[in-house]
Amino acid sequence: RTRFVPVLDRLLDAFAGKRILLILFGDHGEAYTPDTYGHFNAVDEGVLRIPLLFWGTDIPSRLFTSRVRTIDIVPTVYELLGWRPADVRFDGASLVSAIQSGAEPEARAAHVQAYVAQADQANLAQQRFKQGDASCTVQHVLYKEAAYDGAFKLSRRNYVPGTENHEPVACEPDLLLERFDEGMRPRRVFDHGIQQRLLGVMDRNRRRETGPVSIPPELRRHLENHGYLQKIVKQSGS
Repeated sequence: RTRFVPVLDRLLDAFAGKRILLILFGDHGEAYTPDTYGHFNAVDEGVLRIPLLFWGTDIPSRLFTSRVRTIDIVPTVYELLGWRPADVRFDGASLVSAIQSGAEPEARAAHVQAYVAQADQANLAQQRFKQGDASCTVQHVLYKEAAYDGAFKLSRRNYVPGTENHEPVACEPDLLLERFDEGMRPRRVFDHGIQQRLLGVMDRNRRRETGPVSIPPELRRHLENHGYLQKIVKQSGS
């Protein structure tokens, strides 16, 4: 009310008489738990939940609490604009039916990962980047991940807390299964069948190979060093 509404009202005034669409969303939040400090090593709800606002002249006012994903934004925009290229594949799914009809969407399945960079290597890489050397690499480890399905969330930690940012020590996966109550608050539960199903979701997504990405090599190195792309290691054999 105090931050967004005045800006949105001025935009509506500026574009009076025209059809407009403004999409507002966040990056991440913060969380502080016994093994989480901030956001970089966390899959807590305080980190992952962000605002997502579709504001436009043809969109009725409605608040949804169902889980959707930022990967759903692009296919939504494509459908709103009437773009239906046959050769484009999206990881997300359109939200147009919910936006236009006001019907609450079903909670969508999701998979999130928190890769952590090694602090000393990252600092050294930053210094080298400043000097024009883009050849250095930074080690990342998959510290935490989580899978969502319906009312359930399974979190998995793969390293000993406190080691992930320096000298990572792998451990037996630490699992936490939660169910969301009516207030969207996660409560710990124990259900072996659901836990195994969500572990399968994590493992399938981790094994899934990505296709070729058409980006310049220098940009690819930067994205790899920040953990956004998996490094491709070419191996030769006899």
